[in-house]
Amino acid sequence: MGYAADVERLEDELAALEGSEEAAHEDLERATTLAYRRYELGSLRGDLAEVETADLLVDDLLHRVGAWPDLCVLKATIDVKLHRVADVPARLDRVPGLAVSADGRRLLGDAAVQEGAWDEARELLRDASSWQDLVRLGELERLLGRYDEADRLYAEAEDELTAKQMRSYAWVEVQRGLLDVARGRHAEARAHYDVAERAYPGYWFVAEHVAALLVAEGRIEAGALLYETLVARPELLEALARVYEQLGRPDDARSCRDRALAVYLASVERGHVHYLHHLAELCEGRDAVHWAREDLRVRRGPQGRATLAWALHRNGEASAAADEMEKALASGLSGSTLARRAATVFAAAGRAR
Repeated sequence: MGYAADVERLEDELAALEGSEEAAHEDLERATTLAYRRYELGSLRGDLAEVETADLLVDDLLHRVGAWPDLCVLKATIDVKLHRVADVPARLDRVPGLAVSADGRRLLGDAAVQEGAWDEARELLRDASSWQDLVRLGELERLLGRYDEADRLYAEAEDELTAKQMRSYAWVEVQRGLLDVARGRHAEARAHYDVAERAYPGYWFVAEHVAALLVAEGRIEAGALLYETLVARPELLEALARVYEQLGRPDDARSCRDRALAVYLASVERGHVHYLHHLAELCEGRDAVHWAREDLRVRRGPQGRATLAWALHRNGEASAAADEMEKALASGLSGSTLARRAATVFAAAGRAR
């Protein structure tokens, strides 16, 4: 089983459920399954518009039937996916005891990580025994720059996965590859990506990171060709625009940026917030600062502050940029891109680090 087979299976299941949509609305279990499958398909494809559709369906179900535990978990899961982490506790509190369940702790841990509340996240995941908990702890360590510990946790998580969880296995292998990329170990990263592709063939998530690795290795044409084979998700269009700029193809770069920007703005117009940090990166000047401040309003952790710092720097606000970068780094947040940007921000502000 690979990516294409899983997409086909989910599409068939959704077609069957939607073919009797009226009955599904009368049957809570069937309607909940419909919402879960739509969310699962959107997540598998990396299609956040599909996730938004699932979100609307969950809202309708919650309005009609009240605080059903499975629906509250799914709503909180979508909140995490779409960066609405401030809403997660209230979703879980609608059902007594849900916040202290395994699913509840994980979702609260996800929210804490996005907000940079590292100690809170560790406390929520302190009894980690499942692969889901271990990968969350691995992500936390990665964000703090503790790559060896993150890799150990990811490897431990892999040991807990079964042969029926190859998509998850491939995802973890990619995370381990990203740790190698961060340390300049391109051959080791490639080995992880090769394992991921064999475990779950045809997965765009693996191909996306192989393309980025090719660009990092200086094989820019090959990276561009691989990006061009992938579904035109806005995040990939944004990445491809940067590659085209490196190749001296400004018109192609502009076309990709414009297409990505249109998707991001349409999402914001629908009231969603998950693309705000992309708008902050893609736009320039005061527009970039505006979107970065909007992002920080909902994504309140150090990653949001780092995004705002970079936008302020690009808008010529050197002192304010350095102030925000100081706050981001004070949290312990780490990473190679962050380090490069911090050095640039502090140099522009005349501050030694």
